[in-house]
Amino acid sequence: MDNDPALDYCDSCEHPLRDSTAVVSVPPPPIPRPRPAPAVEFDDAGTAADPGFRDTLVEPRPPARPVLVGVAVLALAGAVGGYLLAQDRGDKSGKPDSGAVTSAAARPVGGGTDAARGGATGADDGDGGPGSGDGGPGSGDGGPSSGNGGPSSAAADPQAQGAALDKLLDRSRASRDKLNQAIKSVDGCSGVYAAIGRMREAGDERAAERDTLATLDLSAFPNGESLRSALTSAFEHSLAADQNYVKWAQEKQANDCRNTPATRAYDADGDRESDSAGRAKEQFLGLWNPIAGQLGLQTRDRQGI
Repeated sequence: MDNDPALDYCDSCEHPLRDSTAVVSVPPPPIPRPRPAPAVEFDDAGTAADPGFRDTLVEPRPPARPVLVGVAVLALAGAVGGYLLAQDRGDKSGKPDSGAVTSAAARPVGGGTDAARGGATGADDGDGGPGSGDGGPGSGDGGPSSGNGGPSSAAADPQAQGAALDKLLDRSRASRDKLNQAIKSVDGCSGVYAAIGRMREAGDERAAERDTLATLDLSAFPNGESLRSALTSAFEHSLAADQNYVKWAQEKQANDCRNTPATRAYDADGDRESDSAGRAKEQFLGLWNPIAGQLGLQTRDRQGI
């Protein structure tokens, strides 16, 4: 029992330990299993790669989309930040100070508070009559007036302004003479139709003379606006008288130059307006004749205008 099982004979008795004729079956060696063929892989161009070249497992590429999204977010953030920074710098360097703009806009051009006050008061003020104010004719910027809101030396020339008013008075006298001649024709029942036409012409001339007076510059005279007011009143009453005399003449024409209650009423209304015009003329002449004498111009009476 102590013998080595691998021995054929016993060490002690030399007795064969096993039958030498017995067939010992030895299991055949295992047959190696065939190695599976590697899977065909393709490169980025779509070409099959050599199967023997890759013996190890190729790790898959990480997806590129998260990286691209991150880069896009960073680029967008940088662009927005740069825009805001540039805008902030532009506001600080290129934008004028609001206080300076406000003060500059609030300052009147040329004449300070005097120019602003002159532009607001208009023609009733010697410093703010025609040819004053900001931006209009006679402003401090390129107009004929001075920078202080008053008229320039040419516009404030008493001689020039007096000559313009004297010329207007000559026109008014011609209109008055035309009306008086037409009234005489109707009274004499001679050429009544033509006389009525001349009366209408005289009325149109009165209205044009009144409008011309409104545009004259009288700022060279201390009482310039009083002159304008009195003469305007005379023109308006004269125009009203002309209209009544036209109605009187038409009524005379319709009744073979006979007087009727209507002709008498129109004649009375015309005379009343004519008297009012005469009073306004006297008020005007009381202001104008002293000035005309100083300027070497003609002095007038009621019939002269």
